[in-house]
Amino acid sequence: MAKTKKTNEGGVPEMSGLVLKKEGANSDYDKYLLKDEKPVSEYIIGMYRVIATNSRIICLRKFPKTFIPIRYKNVMNMEHYTHIDWRGLVYAVLFLGVSYYASVPGYAAGFILGVFGFITSVIPEMSESLSEIDAASLALVLIPVLAVFGLFYTFTFLKSLIGSLRISTDTGHIVKITTPFTSKVEELIKTVEEYSKKPPEKKASEGETNAIRVEKERLDAELNRIKDVEERLKFDQDALNKRRMELEKEEEGMELLFEEEKKAKKKKSVEELLKSIASGYTYLIKENNPDMTFKIFMHYIKKGYSGLCITRTNPTRVKEKYNLMSTEVYWLTDTVTEEFSVAPNKLEEISVIILEFISGNEKSIILIDGLEYLITKNDYRRTLHFVQHTRDNVSTKDSMLLVPIRPAAVEKKELEILEREVEVIEA
Repeated sequence: MAKTKKTNEGGVPEMSGLVLKKEGANSDYDKYLLKDEKPVSEYIIGMYRVIATNSRIICLRKFPKTFIPIRYKNVMNMEHYTHIDWRGLVYAVLFLGVSYYASVPGYAAGFILGVFGFITSVIPEMSESLSEIDAASLALVLIPVLAVFGLFYTFTFLKSLIGSLRISTDTGHIVKITTPFTSKVEELIKTVEEYSKKPPEKKASEGETNAIRVEKERLDAELNRIKDVEERLKFDQDALNKRRMELEKEEEGMELLFEEEKKAKKKKSVEELLKSIASGYTYLIKENNPDMTFKIFMHYIKKGYSGLCITRTNPTRVKEKYNLMSTEVYWLTDTVTEEFSVAPNKLEEISVIILEFISGNEKSIILIDGLEYLITKNDYRRTLHFVQHTRDNVSTKDSMLLVPIRPAAVEKKELEILEREVEVIEA
């Protein structure tokens, strides 16, 4: 029956006995945990099961039963090393060679008699005793003994090739676990290093607890004082907000006037652009924002064209802003939404959506708002092929494709190549 070794909470070499299981333990190793101790990770290292907690590591082995707790603060060094036992290899070759030589028929007895002759030459007094020993019988006994020693040293040598995990503690104890250097060993070493660097948790004394309580009361009183000041300033703040709202309304009125003036100025330019647009073509509209493109789009929808809009803007806002409640609007986004949406990196899926829409409608107009975004999410070459493919599909139907683009967002050379593939409109 194994005895339990009682040691301190530092580096404990091994204990054959185990501690009693706690009441209400939730796992098979909870019985080894101390109060307020929480498991962090678990590793299978060689023949051991190693549990890393917030305060120590616990090494467990089923046979023979072993329990080794080591606190992080007691760990002096943790390393994996390989020390090849060359002496074991020499002994293995020697013992196995001799056992093999002695097992060859005709050599065993001669070998034993040769050994006897050497001994009697050195110690003549043993000649009479050795003469009474049967050399053949002695060889039969020595051969398996030598072979066992040879196999033992062979195992020792092979075991040394695997390597060992060595944990050294400040109490002088060293824990060795035979294991190759695996990712689990590396993770365990990193975990121990991380927790070894953390300062030990310090429990507050009664005096410190009182000081904390007093400081909390002081902060609460200061917070109440600040709230009183805020209440006194609230009236002034409300007055300022009211005045700000009045100024904002005045500003909105001015903006409406400016917008009306802009609309009056742009109305003619939109009408001019409409004269140069025809079905079967793809138009690259160069403008800093897509307002002009959307106006052209809305014009053809009012004329009875079926519209498809693919945009970077939330579809709800687009429909409300441009009165496109009955128009299909797809959102270019990586986020899954309740609205129609398509991922910007799935150009093939976007092409299918456009092709199905064109095929299903006699007259159609498509607006792709977000070409710069497609270039950043894919690459320029893939996006150019997408535009070329969509242009070819549009050209075979009574359809048109509008693609607004901000020139400053694209390289000059790339923009020139794109312009050669489609019709260009300077908005």
